[in-house]
Amino acid sequence: MPRRRPSATPPGDRSGARGSSEEDVERLLADRLKRQQRFLSGQRQYLWALIDEGVLDRFIAHHDIMRGQLAHLLELSELGTVGLRVAPRGRFHAGLDGSFELMQFGDGSPPMAYTEAVFGWRLVSDVAEVESFALRYDRLGNLALPEDQTRDLVRKLLETI
Repeated sequence: MPRRRPSATPPGDRSGARGSSEEDVERLLADRLKRQQRFLSGQRQYLWALIDEGVLDRFIAHHDIMRGQLAHLLELSELGTVGLRVAPRGRFHAGLDGSFELMQFGDGSPPMAYTEAVFGWRLVSDVAEVESFALRYDRLGNLALPEDQTRDLVRKLLETI
């Protein structure tokens, strides 16, 4: 699924970093929170995230952590610079092959894609391959709920936790 991770909260990040040294976890968390500040500081950076509905209620941490994660997603989705849409559960879609990110830069640099798997990551700069990721993103976007319905879904999940 395409995504960028300004949605992480410290407890959620710590719980998801099992197997890493405490020093690595703290360094990665500090770096992630620094990137997140770009969206919260009013800088002109934009994020459009399409996520699978199943990740919203996959409780991999304590309920308080998951509640915090969902509340944070809801807060971010209400910013003018962050768009959040959910691909509904039970539908085959282009994001099921794995997560990916599309990046466009305001300096005229060509777009790139980033994808990761269990054993590593890959930065994609080949134009045809980046276009393939863009097509997957567009197809996924055609299936996703609109932003207002996505926020309603997140609110409903918050009520059930």
